[in-house]
Amino acid sequence: MIMMLVLTLLALPFALTAANVGRRRWVRKRGVARVRAELDAFHAELARQGLSHFWGR
Repeated sequence: MIMMLVLTLLALPFALTAANVGRRRWVRKRGVARVRAELDAFHAELARQGLSHFWGR
């Protein structure tokens, strides 16, 4: 069990790096302005439903 925990902790930085690279490619492919507009719409919907934790938006 300890060995599995150690292996998981060792693999975590690689998984986070891969996820970050994938997200950057996705944003570049879709276009930054479009992604930002979609995120703004998503945050507005969350705020409308009272689920938003973004107080400034």
